[in-house]
Amino acid sequence: MKHVILSLSLIIGIFFSISAQEQASKYNVSLGGEFLYTLGSAAEFYSAGYGASLQGEYKLLPKLSITASGGYISLSVSKLYKDIFTPWNTELSSKIFYPVKAGLKYNFHKNFYAGAEAGAAISKDQNARANSLAYAGGLGTTFVISPKSSLDIGIRYEAWALSVNNTYSFGGIRAAYVFGF
Repeated sequence: MKHVILSLSLIIGIFFSISAQEQASKYNVSLGGEFLYTLGSAAEFYSAGYGASLQGEYKLLPKLSITASGGYISLSVSKLYKDIFTPWNTELSSKIFYPVKAGLKYNFHKNFYAGAEAGAAISKDQNARANSLAYAGGLGTTFVISPKSSLDIGIRYEAWALSVNNTYSFGGIRAAYVFGF
């Protein structure tokens, strides 16, 4: 137990010493990996999602930025859904989506931020719904690596409204490398 407390104290100390620095760029572009965990009705059909995203950020004010992002998400079909359709020799594969969103990011304390985005999740599969309203909100932090680059780690809740009564919900994690200009 002492080793766990010592390790956590060391990690927290390093975290605060790194996050005390600030990135001094007005324009940022980040490239990152995404992981989505399905929640609610989405969990009936999909088990999890993974992919990549590209996000642009422009600082409007010292603590407020506008963002635009695009990504590639592959959602794996759940084992339960595969088991139901296996007797009919129906092959189910992962579904590909392209979420495109714009939003705001507010830095509320040094390198900690809250963000909200809205846009569309576009499906590659012709059998799936072509477009759905996508919205997300989350929290994150940045670790400065150099004056013009940093590491961004965030968690979020994301939902895709397929119709008025049908929404897919996800818990998401994003880790990205940020390039400043």
